[in-house]
Amino acid sequence: MSRRTNRGIQRGVEWFDRLGDVSPGAWTALAAWLAVVVGVAALLYAWRQYQRAKLQTEELMQPNVAMYMEPSATDWHLVELVVKNFGRTPAYGIRFEFANAPTVGKYESAYEDRYVDIAPLNLPAEIPYLAPTQEWRIVWDSALDRRELGEAIASRFDGAVTYSDEPKGDRKRSGKQFRSTAVLDWATLHPVERLELLTTHDLARQEKQKLELLRHLLTYFHYAASESREEVLRSEINRMRAAGDELRDRYRAQYNAPLNNNNADFDEAHTQIINGRHRRDLV
Repeated sequence: MSRRTNRGIQRGVEWFDRLGDVSPGAWTALAAWLAVVVGVAALLYAWRQYQRAKLQTEELMQPNVAMYMEPSATDWHLVELVVKNFGRTPAYGIRFEFANAPTVGKYESAYEDRYVDIAPLNLPAEIPYLAPTQEWRIVWDSALDRRELGEAIASRFDGAVTYSDEPKGDRKRSGKQFRSTAVLDWATLHPVERLELLTTHDLARQEKQKLELLRHLLTYFHYAASESREEVLRSEINRMRAAGDELRDRYRAQYNAPLNNNNADFDEAHTQIINGRHRRDLV
């Protein structure tokens, strides 16, 4: 056995001999100090747990306002900007912050070449109050119209909403200020293409409307055919031609339908009165 090992054994024996010389009072004092240290450690741990639970409770009870965009429930292509309080307490003084304000096309003042001015979305300076689960909405824009504008209008807007848990008029309580960031991006929405599914009831209603239109046309023709005065017939022809042209132009504008040259003969048709009866000839 080495010398170092022997020295270690000897020192251990000497230490145990010294412990045996400690009086019972010293052992009691040492035990008391150990109890104090353990008690202080337990109090510190309990205090930290209390502070953590208190912080979690405060976070659960504070207002939580979020800003996002979603399609309208009544019109699928309309997109609304929504500000909602998901918290358990009211939110006060909600304000908007944007690096670049959300934009919308001024479709009501479009030019003849279908050029549309781009203007900021009309947002309020402040939303005074939002109760728990209460929301504020505004129609932002149409996905169909925005797709036609293409790159002429921005699609991504970074912003935030700031709010407080106390009203500004209350001087006794200062209130905490909160800030919630949001990214509003039209590219994250569903594509604007939509498949229309017609049920049997819808198809039957459409066929019924077509039959009703045909019935009215036949009724009109029945009474107009009994007329023998040329000026009255010419007036009715012009009125029907104007109605047909208006319907055709509306169809072309809505569906971008090309001009059908087969209608040229119809446009040149005229009516002649022969022996009290009318005959439709082509020039």
